[in-house]
Amino acid sequence: MDVSALITKLKGKNKPGSPWLIFKFHSLVCSDIVFNMMLGTTGELNLPAMQKVMADNELKETLGGPYLFPYKRITLPNVLRIHVVAARKLQDLPNLQPRIEVTLRRVKLSTACGKKVHLPDGSPEYMFDTQLLVPADWDMRDGVLVVRVYNDNVVPGRSPALIGQWFMTLKYLVMFPDYCKHSKITCHGGGAISGSFLLTDAKFRGSAIRGGIGPNSVGAGFSGELDMAIHYTHSAALDPPPPPPNIGALDQLGAFPLEDDCKFGNMTEMKDFLQKLPVRFSIDFFVIRHAAIEMSDLFVGAHKHKMPFQATMMGTDPSKWAFAKQATEGRTYVDSITFAPLENATLLELVDYFKSQLLRSALFDAKALGTALGEIFTGLGANMGNQMGKINPFGQKRQSAHSQQL
Repeated sequence: MDVSALITKLKGKNKPGSPWLIFKFHSLVCSDIVFNMMLGTTGELNLPAMQKVMADNELKETLGGPYLFPYKRITLPNVLRIHVVAARKLQDLPNLQPRIEVTLRRVKLSTACGKKVHLPDGSPEYMFDTQLLVPADWDMRDGVLVVRVYNDNVVPGRSPALIGQWFMTLKYLVMFPDYCKHSKITCHGGGAISGSFLLTDAKFRGSAIRGGIGPNSVGAGFSGELDMAIHYTHSAALDPPPPPPNIGALDQLGAFPLEDDCKFGNMTEMKDFLQKLPVRFSIDFFVIRHAAIEMSDLFVGAHKHKMPFQATMMGTDPSKWAFAKQATEGRTYVDSITFAPLENATLLELVDYFKSQLLRSALFDAKALGTALGEIFTGLGANMGNQMGKINPFGQKRQSAHSQQL
């Protein structure tokens, strides 16, 4: 890493727009990589399950203190209390009838349409003065709270028009309460905030919090602002959440598309941000060797016998993984991927570099590609067979009886 430019930057002598943090790798080798996406004994995919555990631990660390929280009995929040007060500076539409909708995972609550009043300067403001109670237990803590403004004054037969939205990662109410779009905010502690929150438009324009290196830049709202008070707290009177629905692995990955949209925000703004960061990367030689990828549960949606692969996860000594270094059922093995050199690339160019190089290598690796495609279609076939069995539950019995007669 070349730190001379960083020192120049800290001294305030760098040229405007010049990179001040340069990462240069002469040789980068990643070896013996295992990527596993599997269903647990409860039927939950490991990635969503890990997100829930990480969210709980992050909240415990914030509430109980670093290094000490494992030894403390910590009560985590399980309910959201939201007071929607008023909205202003909304889109100038004729006969506007704004309504607020609050979404958290599978919970969706709504207010009535706001009552129009006028501020001293003559501009309109819409009063709601509505309190909402949203259950937010362990199955919600890694989720995203989304508050949307709809215009209900539309042509009969058409859905209400989305004219503004605000969102915040739920655990941030405790961890980083001011990390959200706002024009003014008061952090009361204990997961409670209040203030005026800036709305993005339906395409997430203006959703970015940070405009570059340095302090947060909340910018301006594209679709007005909303006065609210939010408290993420605990209530002993709240019943525990029901067990999650029994859905397949692929459905679990895409269970909450609205959250995914909020996390990415406006793609043009995100790419512009990555491109403008004053960071550069150079890689002379980069290779990935001995990569095992297990994704059978994504397509089968049921457990398969993969004890040999799971055994490779038991230790940290790569020499003990040798028996897993082959393409077998449920696993794709890539022997080596060599990347092209990279010179003075921005963070956006680095992301595109990895994406294009991995895709190119995968397309030209016939063995790995064939194994992966075979696994996908085998899994899809098994999944279809399971579905047909559900449609005709007696088919298997009839087949068994026929086999016995033969």
